[in-house]
Amino acid sequence: LEITETALISDLDTARTMLSTLRRLGVRFAIDDFGTGYSSLSYLQQLPIDILKIDRSFIRHIRVGTRLPDIVQGILDLAHTLHLETIAEGIESTAQLDQLRAGRCDAGQGFLFSRSVGAASAEQMLRQQQTEHATAATVGLLDTRDRTRPGASTGSSATGSTA
Repeated sequence: LEITETALISDLDTARTMLSTLRRLGVRFAIDDFGTGYSSLSYLQQLPIDILKIDRSFIRHIRVGTRLPDIVQGILDLAHTLHLETIAEGIESTAQLDQLRAGRCDAGQGFLFSRSVGAASAEQMLRQQQTEHATAATVGLLDTRDRTRPGASTGSSATGSTA
């Protein structure tokens, strides 16, 4: 479940209670657009958060021939230190993907993988991926860490794909 920083900050005690209750039911939580709202490092320790989604405004500055921006590497390092997964939003080029991989970003979303799709198309893409995954695993060709195929997705978002 994706939650914005702003939604968390409005009533931290209520958010903590609700998230803890839902977590006991197996729900995982991602902070969406991390770094663009009321970023408070304290809630990363106070709330049952699993994933930080790095906002596209940070990703768009990644270009061929440049290094990963310090702010992006800092968010990745912080997340991993806190044992959180990371997802970069707005990946549009292979240069961005390559640099994020080198920086140890766990996953990504963006037009590099897929344009936004509706629920029916997302369901069809997931079914096709399951079929391809089963076929590749059967013949031993699947690298489970390589999720760069167009349309590949392990997340629940119908608006992007996982890197």
